[in-house]
Amino acid sequence: WLRFVLFSLLIVSPCVRAAYLWYSAGGRILIRRNLEGQPIGFLYVRPMPFWFASPSMTTTNMGDMNNNNNGGSNTADCLTEEQVRALPEIVYQTPPKETSTTTTTTTTTKSPQKE
Repeated sequence: WLRFVLFSLLIVSPCVRAAYLWYSAGGRILIRRNLEGQPIGFLYVRPMPFWFASPSMTTTNMGDMNNNNNGGSNTADCLTEEQVRALPEIVYQTPPKETSTTTTTTTTTKSPQKE
C-alpha cells in the first residue's frame, strides 16, 4: 500500500506543479456558449510565453544588472550605456496614404411627378 502511494505521488506531483504553473501564467480552458447559453465547445487561452520556466529565470532585476550579485546571472549579453548610445537612430516615416480607386455611386430614383 505504501509503494502505491509513493509511486502515485511520484507521478502526480509533477503534473500538479505543471498545471499550477500553466494556470498561474494565464492558461485557461473556457466553455464556449451560444446565444442561448448552451455549451458548444471549448476555448483554449494560451499562457504567457515561458510559462514553464520558474519566475526567477524569466524576470530580470534591474538593480542587479550591472553587479553580478543575484546568484550567478550572466550580464555578458547586455549592452553598456555607451554601446546603446552608439547605435544608429532609426527615424520612423509614415507610409504614404493610398488613394482609393473604388468610388461609390449613389443613384436616386425620382418619383413620378403629378401633372
